[in-house]
Amino acid sequence: MATQKKSPLLSRFTWFLGFLGWIPAHSSAASTEAYPPIDSSIISSANYEIRRLLCPDCGSVSDVVYLPERESFFVSTFQGDLWKINQHGQAVDVLRGKGTLPDSGIYFGEDNYIDWFFTGDPSPKPYLEVLDADHLSDAEFAAELEAADARSMDYGAFSRGHYYLREGDQWRRLDRQYSEAPERRSMLPSKEVIVSYHRSTDNNDKALPFLRLTRFPPNVDASWRDPTKPIYIKRYKRRGWSFGRLLDFLGDSWRGTYGRGHFHLQHQGEQLTFSAMNLRSNHSARGDDPDINFYYLPPDHAAGNIAFLSLYGERKNYVKTELGLYVIKPKATFDKQTPSNLQQRHVWQPVFTGFNENPGNLRQIIYINGESESPETDVNQTLNPESRPAPLMWDFHHQMPELSKPGHNYIKLNEHFYFLRDLSYSSSDHFFAKLYFDREETQAALAQLQQREDLTGPISFSITAEWPPKGMIYHLAVQRGGESIALNKAYFQDERVYERDKTPSGYVLHRLQPLFEKAMQNQAEDAAFIRDTGRMVEHIDENDEVAEAIAQATVRLMFARLKNDNAEATEALFYHYIDALLPRTGFHSKALDIASAALVLDIKHQRPKVAEAAFKHLLDNGNLDIQTLRHDVLIYNLACYYAVQQQKANMLEATARAIQLGKKPEQFMADADFENYWDDSEFLAVIYQRE
Repeated sequence: MATQKKSPLLSRFTWFLGFLGWIPAHSSAASTEAYPPIDSSIISSANYEIRRLLCPDCGSVSDVVYLPERESFFVSTFQGDLWKINQHGQAVDVLRGKGTLPDSGIYFGEDNYIDWFFTGDPSPKPYLEVLDADHLSDAEFAAELEAADARSMDYGAFSRGHYYLREGDQWRRLDRQYSEAPERRSMLPSKEVIVSYHRSTDNNDKALPFLRLTRFPPNVDASWRDPTKPIYIKRYKRRGWSFGRLLDFLGDSWRGTYGRGHFHLQHQGEQLTFSAMNLRSNHSARGDDPDINFYYLPPDHAAGNIAFLSLYGERKNYVKTELGLYVIKPKATFDKQTPSNLQQRHVWQPVFTGFNENPGNLRQIIYINGESESPETDVNQTLNPESRPAPLMWDFHHQMPELSKPGHNYIKLNEHFYFLRDLSYSSSDHFFAKLYFDREETQAALAQLQQREDLTGPISFSITAEWPPKGMIYHLAVQRGGESIALNKAYFQDERVYERDKTPSGYVLHRLQPLFEKAMQNQAEDAAFIRDTGRMVEHIDENDEVAEAIAQATVRLMFARLKNDNAEATEALFYHYIDALLPRTGFHSKALDIASAALVLDIKHQRPKVAEAAFKHLLDNGNLDIQTLRHDVLIYNLACYYAVQQQKANMLEATARAIQLGKKPEQFMADADFENYWDDSEFLAVIYQRE
């Protein structure tokens, strides 16, 4: 069938509207096929392909290096992670949260260092020695530097330098004041030297222990239109109604116009083509700002068949998924390799329990190998079990419960406590959480469950919520069958929450009541009360409300045990309060009830050490001003104690004060503790208030 020709006038009019930005400009199907989107996983040449390696939220790339001795690439991110990539383009290991890769390859800390980059061991190692080198002469200090197998330096506070010296496979640290910061070359004698306080870009510098991959563009002024470069833009296609070249006042940015760049990438003599977001800049001398970095080795290098593309920066909503790190590699090498620990897959599902009252969404899952998915599913709708890598992070949110006492609310995740920075969340009524899993703990739990032949069915990563009056409590575990393993190293990381090393008072008050009630109903629960209250207050700030509640619960249990003549249980509760609770909660007037119970325990069951401890810790070593005390029960029991101990003067003083506070003479005359004084004229004068 003949193709109908467009009117020349219509074509010109359409072009003019597109020029103004009043109609969108679209790529043809042929153009899309020749330049597939970078995140489409169908980009290839005869022998090479481009695959996503790290997800959009795994952090922007700061550096890519190659370490010959481990035959591996290392990708450093501004998020602080360091990924190990093998020669087949697989992510096989990662060191998380230690910062960008220093030139030394060593992460030096105050008391230890981490040499994972060279050894694969993530554990901190202590320095062989930490030496204050200010007492050394310049010549002695220079000799120390010269004797080292390698050395590194960084600047500390107050013009104090930290010098790290390697001896064999261990490091020493020397601290020394300097009047003028040393130049970089002053740290570079003829032997192997490493410098970490400046980032070197010179691969000919033999001080570097690795080979830094070349990056294009090398600077902000490099042209993206030069076909002699390893990557360039062949064509630019603007998109959308508001990105016209003339009228952009309706656009998203005054930086320029956004659209699709058609890229040509040269790698090992082959050409790969793709499309990605590009900004036709109004300000840049180079004209284009695609926010792409291409990292590569010389073509003749032994590992030169692997290269990397990093897409970063601002992306409009419709191309945000492009962000991340991509690897250029020989075809199908992923399938030929035995999966590393990062690449191992397990059949599992995320499960949220207890969120019916406060529903929300699971927005994203990032896996430990850098992959991700965005389920955008209701947390109350369980995802199906699927073969997945182990999780690294869950991004989810849910409706906030109504919390009492703003400013004193808390979040508890297994053994970690967090405080909410701001309950308003910019007028949002949802809590947004980024939950990070500890890789080693997670993989160990998965391995343990899979080795159990008696367990069947899929594995669940389960988070169960509780909603106490003053907080939100989450229990995180990996489960299979009837077996559950708590993931106590998982943690929240978000600007809205911050971790606290103190136990919130609201949590203690919430947990205390059920512990107390169980113990009141069953004496066998005393052990749980003692154990759990000790744990709860182990890291608590002194708090008047908590101190009162703890003392009151303890004394009520003590009197309940005294009522049943159980001296051993009463004594155990008393010493638990004195030794574990009081030092952390601080003194409260309710603690006088504990002292009163302790005196009764000694009087009835002859426990003199208990009374001695009560005087020492609660009654100011017996130096109390009885005339100012208004605790009538304690005063009466003091009178009983002094009567039994035959301390007549103290007994008469306490008796007189007890009468003033409302005790009746009949009570004293009926109490056998005072039997030796029933005929004593001074005692009778006090209780009957005779002159």
